[in-house]
Amino acid sequence: MRIENTNIYNSFMAIRGIRNSYDSWDDCDSVGIGVFYGIKWSSYNHCQIGEKDSKLMQSLVKAGSSHRKFLRQIFVSVDMTLPIFLWSEMDTYRVATVRNSCSTMHTLARRILTKDDFEYEPDPVVLGVLNINIKEYQNEKDDDAKNQLFLRLKNSLPSGFLQKATMTFNYETLLNMYLQRRSHRLPQWGIICGWIVNLPLMNLVLGVSNV
Repeated sequence: MRIENTNIYNSFMAIRGIRNSYDSWDDCDSVGIGVFYGIKWSSYNHCQIGEKDSKLMQSLVKAGSSHRKFLRQIFVSVDMTLPIFLWSEMDTYRVATVRNSCSTMHTLARRILTKDDFEYEPDPVVLGVLNINIKEYQNEKDDDAKNQLFLRLKNSLPSGFLQKATMTFNYETLLNMYLQRRSHRLPQWGIICGWIVNLPLMNLVLGVSNV
């Protein structure tokens, strides 16, 4: 499995927004690192968090999900290459999550598979049968027969097959994912939770005693 190309968005705007309920914008002591594009739009993807904002953020996190709305406004985009058996568990976290996957329908039979296409080294017999099916599919001219070969290939694909997707989360979803999966028996969840812990701001969020 691989986790690559992590991007964090909207941190400063989300943190500045915690002041809205208190009309206390003058107390905001975080600084957004901005990129400006004329008068049309600007981007504050990162920020330096001030002491006052840090204390308020921690109190909101401690107060529970209904109060820490700012976490739902910090977004993460990342490329994940995970085995199929883990994608089925990842689908539990559908709220505020978008998945744009590589399609087995369009790419599975384009090339011969190798052991590197799987999370764990597959049974050589199984890999051999898959590749025989792929070669038959590539050489078949009849559309109906070709479709049947493809369905056989899909049905035979082990759950350890690696599939890449670009995922979009918010911090609230990732926090829940960490809390629910940090002790999971699958080692792949440990890798994902380790990635979550090292995201900006997560040390502050997870450091609150009763989270």
